[in-house]
Order: sequence, then C-alpha cells, then structure tokens
Amino acid sequence: MPSSPYSYAQRLMSDSDLAFVTSGDTFSSDALADLRHSLATDERARAELLGAEHLFRRVLNLDDAFLRISPRLFFEVLLRRSIYEIAHSPHVLERVGQDRVPLFLGDDELRIVSQPVVIDYLADLLASFTKIHSHTARVRVRRGVWRKSRYSDLDVPSLLRLASQAEGAEQQRVYKRAADASLLILGVFPDYATAAMRYPGTGTLRRRGARLTTEEYEDVASRAYKLAAEHPETEATQAEPMLMLSDHVIDAKRPLSRMADQFLRFRRGSLFGMGS
Repeated sequence: MPSSPYSYAQRLMSDSDLAFVTSGDTFSSDALADLRHSLATDERARAELLGAEHLFRRVLNLDDAFLRISPRLFFEVLLRRSIYEIAHSPHVLERVGQDRVPLFLGDDELRIVSQPVVIDYLADLLASFTKIHSHTARVRVRRGVWRKSRYSDLDVPSLLRLASQAEGAEQQRVYKRAADASLLILGVFPDYATAAMRYPGTGTLRRRGARLTTEEYEDVASRAYKLAAEHPETEATQAEPMLMLSDHVIDAKRPLSRMADQFLRFRRGSLFGMGS
C-alpha cells in the first residue's frame, strides 16, 4: 500500500520513464499498467527496481539525462543510491566550515530520509529547481492596496519577506519554496552560503546581499517547513513530509550532499540551471 495519497500521486510514472526502467523487458499493455500501479503503491517493489545498481549506473552515465527521462526519475534514482551508500558506509564526511570531518551515523539519522514520503518529496524538490526562475507576485501593502513584488527561487530573504506579506495559498507556497531553496543550498550548493561570507583569498568579510550563512539556511528551512506544513491551506498528506523535514534538516541534507559530491560533481550547475 502507498504510504500516503501524496506519494501515490507523485509516483505514477510517465510512459517514457516506465519504458526506460524496464528496458529490455517486454510487457503486454495490461501487464505494463499493473507494473505502473505496483511501482506507485508498493514501496518494496519500487525500492527494488529504482534502487538497483544497474539502473543507477545507466542513469548516472546519461549525457542527455533530461531528454531521456524526467528530472523526477533521475533524482529519485540518485537519491536512493545516495541513501543506500550512506547506510552502508562506516561513516560520512560532514562539512564543518571549510573542513570535512568523519561522522558516525546511527539508525535515527537515517530513519527519516529513508521514509518513502521524504524520498518522494526530495525528488520533487530537486526536479523543481532544474530551472531557476524569477517570479512576480501581488502582495498587500494595506487594505485595498496591492503591489507587485519580484523574487528569485534562490533569494531566500526575499521569499521570506514575500511570505510575510502574502496571504492564503500564495503564502503557503512561498514558505514552502523558501524552505526548499534553503535545503537545496545546504545540500547541493553549500558554497553558495559559505562563499557569501568572505572574499576568496583575503578572507575579509563582504556584504552578503541575498545570501545567508549555513546556520541561517538551516534555521530558515526548519521554520519555513513548519509554517508551510501548519498553514491552513496545507492538506494533511502534504504536511507530513514537511513536518518530518522541519525537525531533520541536517539529516535531510546528507543524501543531497552525497549525491552532489559523488554523482553530480561538475554537472550540478548545468542540471539546476544556476546562473541562467
């Protein structure tokens, strides 16, 4: 059974994704429909197929990944492999400032990121940032007076200001985006935070502009996920993964960091449209 209606809806694969993961196998139309349903509702079946090493190698070696499969499938396969490797490693290297120190993880640190709803959420999060957008939203200045406000997907301070002025479903979406952006930066682009603090070479402080410190991004992710999850416009099934992430930001960034460092490396900028 699916862990929640949220994960079930997100897990229904497209025809092209299903064809890719079943490459070399022949199915009747009815059998293919059954497989699609099984992969959406049966976590064991999905984990076995999408967690297979041979599929991971195929996905990792794709030069034209987003032309062959969806970003959603691409990132879910890499995330599952990242979580698997963390679980089977004696320790992980945790970034502390500019250094990396070994950290020994227990079951508690892996429990949350191994939950199907969290894997679903993180795969969606990563796919949603394959293009970095600027947006315009209407915010209320005072009763009867509205103005347009522009913000970027990675401009977390502006997203928070916009959320404080927005109302209803728009406010919930902006809080969620601020939390998602903070987690993306922490896991995939950690230098986006640390480089904002000092000039390379001299080490002198510089104006941070739209960037925050690592600790500030962690705090924003935790608070904004909680605010988005508890917002009146948020359904219970949508709130579930955000509440989990609110309490486990550092745990959630580890598989993202391993994925970025070990699997994406120099491709991360092009995959996520940084600077575009």
